[in-house]
Amino acid sequence: MSNSHANWLRRAAEEIAKVGHYGWGNTCEGAAEHIDALEAELAALRIENDALRDELQKVRRAAISGMDAATQHGRGLVQQAAKLRAESNPDALESERAMNAALTEQLERAEAAAAGLRANAERYRELRRLATAWPQTVLVVNINIGHDWRTADAPEEIDSVVDAAIDATLTQEDHND
Repeated sequence: MSNSHANWLRRAAEEIAKVGHYGWGNTCEGAAEHIDALEAELAALRIENDALRDELQKVRRAAISGMDAATQHGRGLVQQAAKLRAESNPDALESERAMNAALTEQLERAEAAAAGLRANAERYRELRRLATAWPQTVLVVNINIGHDWRTADAPEEIDSVVDAAIDATLTQEDHND
């Protein structure tokens, strides 16, 4: 690879040699060869520089991608921390404890009421069983509904008398609340 300086030196050396100054011409030729060597080295360095620049671009893109991923992950961690902080907030925890206590109390009342209803249902089933077990047996059920006594002396009347008693009791409980 020759550039214009090396070529100029070679031409100058030829001109000097024509006029008989061989020593100086040889020096120019040596300088031209040195310039050619430097140009070759410079070309190799440019190729290496381009390769390093390409590699640097790849590393830069990878670093940017990594930083973007880290930033995104960091945002997720910040959101998770905010959520955990909100969940562990003493006021929120106390509010949840109070709500849990109220719900537990309601559940206990409902379970107690269900136990009472199961007992009443069992008594009602026993009445029906007795009323239908022996057709020749007469079973008389008297229920006081307010100031009104209802009597069931046949199996088919038991349901209506018991239903009326239940309705009356529920109505009275609603008025007492």
